[in-house]
Amino acid sequence: MKTIIFATSLVITAVFNVSATPILAFSPEPLNLDTIEQGSSQSITLKGFNNSKHSIHLEDVISQNVGGSNYEFPPTLAPQQNFSI
Repeated sequence: MKTIIFATSLVITAVFNVSATPILAFSPEPLNLDTIEQGSSQSITLKGFNNSKHSIHLEDVISQNVGGSNYEFPPTLAPQQNFSI
């Protein structure tokens, strides 16, 4: 069992394998949110793919920015499957 915690930001940060193929691939990368006015909010869906041959168990999803909250994410990312956050 692998446990990986990853963060979202204007530039998406993920945990990568030492090989050339990332464990988690995100689309689109980078995710362009344009300008968000102060005091307003914007909901996004982050889509990705688990490139590994193992399930990845998520404990938490965090933001490196101010204001990111209310993340909905699956507890487990199945191997070789798409996911959404």
